[in-house]
Amino acid sequence: MAENVEWRDGSTRFVFMFGDAGFKTSDAGEVDFGMDFDDFDNFDGNPISTVADAVSALDAEGIELFGLSYSSSFTAAIEALGGEAFASTLDPADIVDDITSGIIAGFSEYGTVTVDDLGGGDPLISVSTVCVSADSGACVGSDAVGMFDRSVERSFEFDVTFTRDAEGLAEFETFALVDGGIVATEKDTFTEPSAIPLPAGAWLMLAGLGGLAATRRRKKAA
Repeated sequence: MAENVEWRDGSTRFVFMFGDAGFKTSDAGEVDFGMDFDDFDNFDGNPISTVADAVSALDAEGIELFGLSYSSSFTAAIEALGGEAFASTLDPADIVDDITSGIIAGFSEYGTVTVDDLGGGDPLISVSTVCVSADSGACVGSDAVGMFDRSVERSFEFDVTFTRDAEGLAEFETFALVDGGIVATEKDTFTEPSAIPLPAGAWLMLAGLGGLAATRRRKKAA
């Protein structure tokens, strides 16, 4: 991975690898995966020396792995890491097509939907979310979870509560998130302190082929 590169908050994360052979294994049995796991936000510093270690690190980071493969051994290596491999060529147009196909495949399904400010309201406003309903899958705490096909329109409803923790002007954004990626944004502003939580009403989210839209009704504090 490139040096000094960080994931943007709320981004959908893809890693594309190119190869014509399987990963190298040292005499000590350690595998060289061709990735610098030190660049991962959630890397805990423990050595990544086995396939299971690498799969756990990729999952913790929420990364979709794709391989542009020039051999069956590299295809097998990518698939062992839970990724998807595309048999490619050296033609630049084919490489672009294969990368595009990988991105499309990465967005074809999603498993988690929620609403969050990603810490933007801190330290003045705290945000809590409860999943109220999902027309497929299930509500688990703040999330709607399941295996959702993006080509099928679905609806999800959330109760979002803003609570003022300190005085002062608070301007931040609240996001609708699909698998951690931002798909809708609302700007929020709080100018006066309030002694009671401010119920943000309901986010009604519709997910389908065209993306995910969110509408919200704000209830005023009494």
